[in-house]
Amino acid sequence: MRVGVSTYSWQFTQKKMRSVEHVMDSAHEFGLDGIEVLYGHVGSDEGYLMALKRSALTMGLDIYSLETRQNFVKPHEEQRQRQIDYKQRCLDVAYKLGAPTMVINSGRWETVDFDEFMKGRVSSPR
Repeated sequence: MRVGVSTYSWQFTQKKMRSVEHVMDSAHEFGLDGIEVLYGHVGSDEGYLMALKRSALTMGLDIYSLETRQNFVKPHEEQRQRQIDYKQRCLDVAYKLGAPTMVINSGRWETVDFDEFMKGRVSSPR
């Protein structure tokens, strides 16, 4: 069995945010096999992504997956399109990191009034 840790799991040792590099160093020190990277922790700067990928390879760590969060349940089409565009950027980042999978946390994180949601969904009367 291969065991890894998520960059989201910086909380397991400290209550303050740790860098992705720190999580990678800790995973290597603990003898883990790989990491899951949270998109919000890395962004999309290609130079930075290549440096992370190189570090993981040097340490013998797999980058198991890229974890993303988005909300496709939006009342307005342009809001949903922004989520789709975001997902496309995430797919590009996963590819650049060499992550073979993505963990997708999708849905509604906040409550939206049903009537308000439907106003954005319903087109003009026929």
